[in-house]
Amino acid sequence: MNRPGEPAFLSDLETMEFGQIYWIVVSAQVQLTIAEIGGLAGPTIAITGLDFAFDGVPETVDAGLVTFTFENTGAEFHEMILARLPEGMTLEEALALPPDDESLLPIGVLFALPGVQGGSLTVDLEPGTYAFICFFENEQGPHAFQGMAAEFIVAGP
Repeated sequence: MNRPGEPAFLSDLETMEFGQIYWIVVSAQVQLTIAEIGGLAGPTIAITGLDFAFDGVPETVDAGLVTFTFENTGAEFHEMILARLPEGMTLEEALALPPDDESLLPIGVLFALPGVQGGSLTVDLEPGTYAFICFFENEQGPHAFQGMAAEFIVAGP
């Protein structure tokens, strides 16, 4: 079992209880509700998980509150890990890190079964480089190495 904040692999998911996944998705939805009630909701960006890519990832997002939604239109189970890359590190360098490296800064994760909306995640983003990554595996290896990783820049003061 992974420590909190570490990417989950499909082999780990098979040993997780359903309640753990449900809690993660519900907590993201509750966070969105609190932001909306407080009048703090920023833009909503719809991300679609395909076999094997993320669609809808903008090149640049303004710093501040942002809500990401995740829908899986692929045939496989996918996750959308939101992580901040260390300053100066590219996505390719981040994906080459050993599994026990703690350089990536995970911010949140959403899971979605094939053909299912995976919920939403509201985060307060600071300027920097971020990535969406899916580490679930199939016979060809982690989805991230099959193209399911995308980076974007958060711009701001």
